[in-house]
Amino acid sequence: GHSQFSHGESERSEGMPAVDVQDSSFVKKGKVRLIIMGKPNSRKTSSFPSFPSPKVISGCPGEKHTAILSNTEGVRVRLWEDTPGAGPRVTWNEYLAETQNILSSKVLAGSQCAIFDGLHRLQRLAIAAGRAEVGKKSYEAWEKGKENFKQWVEMGYKSDIPVVIWVCWAKADVVDELASAEDQAKAKKGYYLDLVGAEQRELMGDYSVLYQYVEGGKAYWQLVGDERAECGLRVPPEQAATLPYKVEASWPKLAEVLSKFSVVGASMEGK
Repeated sequence: GHSQFSHGESERSEGMPAVDVQDSSFVKKGKVRLIIMGKPNSRKTSSFPSFPSPKVISGCPGEKHTAILSNTEGVRVRLWEDTPGAGPRVTWNEYLAETQNILSSKVLAGSQCAIFDGLHRLQRLAIAAGRAEVGKKSYEAWEKGKENFKQWVEMGYKSDIPVVIWVCWAKADVVDELASAEDQAKAKKGYYLDLVGAEQRELMGDYSVLYQYVEGGKAYWQLVGDERAECGLRVPPEQAATLPYKVEASWPKLAEVLSKFSVVGASMEGK
């Protein structure tokens, strides 16, 4: 799309000039950006305390599960309560302002981590806000909704907070409903981000996506995609073979893995 930035010197911080990867401010600042997806009740919320503090955990509009957490030392939990009578467009603009306050450490000074719980709900709000803004023409409303959603995710991507996490429901492939119960049970149900449209693929291409599941009473993050889940930690291709299949669903365990990989790994040094 078009850029609102001129080519003046002051716009340099937007990262217009190309740099070698090791000189990238994104890598140097030790930034980690991850999407965690999982079915309901896969203990996603329970893994939040393991992330670095001070941290802000924000329940996106419509997300209820965040309420099981409480404020503790170095942790602020923010729940969204809609203004009565507010339409999607108002809610969208209010939540953008809330997001900006979280990412600029106004909600919690010195924030090291921001967790946005309910990426799937936020996308639906973005689409509804787009529809409210441009009227009922479905194509234009959809385009505006996509633009809204992308703008919101990029706020997190570009922020100076070292660790930004988005949490999303996982959706299983639809099985053939006409097949026998036995065949349905046998069918491989691959999980992927519960998002509408091409965003599933686009976000999958741009961000590391971890699949969280519970096995033997323990929660894990799957780091390598297979027929069970479309996920994957983005690492240099020549190093992908050494990536473990899974780790316990805990930030220190994941940070240990990240520290071994050159590009992502360089960004983890000194943590």
